[in-house]
Amino acid sequence: MIIIKHTLLISLNLKLIALFAQAQNDPKPFITIWKTTADNESITIPTADGLTYNYTVDWGDDSTDNTDYNGDATHAYARAGTYNVKIRGDFPHIRFSSYDNDNFETIRTPAAGQIRTIKQWGSQVWASMDHAFAGCDTLTIADDAGVPDLSEVKNM
Repeated sequence: MIIIKHTLLISLNLKLIALFAQAQNDPKPFITIWKTTADNESITIPTADGLTYNYTVDWGDDSTDNTDYNGDATHAYARAGTYNVKIRGDFPHIRFSSYDNDNFETIRTPAAGQIRTIKQWGSQVWASMDHAFAGCDTLTIADDAGVPDLSEVKNM
C-alpha cells in the first residue's frame, strides 16, 4: 500500500514538472485584432528589413496555415469581419510605416488602417520599435495586454 502511494506521488510530481516545463517552453503569442471591411480582403503583417524572422500565424478564421514566415505574411479573409491574429516564434519587429526623407513624411502601409487592437504583447522579445505602429490611427491597447519585452530595443 505504501509503495503504491509513493509511486502515485512520484508519478504525479513528474507530471507536474512536465507540465511546468511545457508551459515554460510554450511562449505566449503576440495577439492583435484586425478588421476587414470587404469579402476576400487581405491583411499583411509588415516586417522590417535587416532582422531575422521565423514565425507562424494563426489568422483567426479557422484556416490552416503551417507556414514559417521569414518576412511579411499575407492572408485573405473570405468574409469581412474582425479577427484575432496570433503570432508565435521569432518576430522581432513589426513596422506599419516608413519615413520618406526626401519629402519629410511618414508613409503608412495599408495594414495600418486594418489593425485595431493589441490584445496581448506575449513573451516576444522586441528588437526595435522604429516606426512600429506609426500611422495606426485606430489602434488601441487592451488594458490587460501585459507589457512588451523591450529589453533588446535600441531604436524607438
